[in-house]
This record gives sequence, structure tokens and C-alpha cells, in this order.
Amino acid sequence: MAKASLLGLILFWATSTAAAEEWNCTHLAGVSDAVIERFVLAPPDLIDAGTQERYHIVQNNEKSLIAAISISQNQDGQQEPTIGALSVEINKLTGEFWSRNTFAGVLRAHGHCVKG
Repeated sequence: MAKASLLGLILFWATSTAAAEEWNCTHLAGVSDAVIERFVLAPPDLIDAGTQERYHIVQNNEKSLIAAISISQNQDGQQEPTIGALSVEINKLTGEFWSRNTFAGVLRAHGHCVKG
């Protein structure tokens, strides 16, 4: 009985520690500085491994991964609310990467991803 329980715990641990899906994305920051960002799929979130920001997964299928983070609140010491969103879009078929920022109203990053 004890062996069966131990085997069950080992099997549970092995399956729960399986590697999460990761995407390593590169894009240019500024004129020529290459940036690498790593994203870890942890449903219902996509986590930026560098900043630990959690993007809510909007779509995840065999073709694409789309996640977003938004804010609509007053920050400490501000009279006006901060309102906006960031999105991450990965075309799983081509590896194309887009990051958009509605705070500034412009494209933030465009590059390429490789599944890790």
C-alpha cells in the first residue's frame, strides 16, 4: 500500500512539473538594439519571464497566441486615471511577433518568436 502511494506521488510530481510552453521572441528596440523576451504559457495567463507581468490569454490555438493586459485606474498621486492596454500576438505558424501598446497609440514591437 505504501509503495502504491509513493508511486502515485512520484507520478503526480512528474506530470505537474512538466515543462510549460515557452516562446522566445526577438525584436528591435530603437534603431539597432536587439531585445529578447521570453513568455511562459501558464493558463489562463501568459507570463513575461523578465518582468513577471501576467497577460490574460485571449486566444490560444494551433495558429496563434494572443494575450493582453489592461489598466483603468488612478495610480498613486495621479488625478487622472491611467487607461490603456498592452497586447502580445504570436503567429505560431510563422513565428511572427507583435506587441502593441494603446497607452501611446502606436506599435511597440515587431519581431520573431521561436517556441522554446
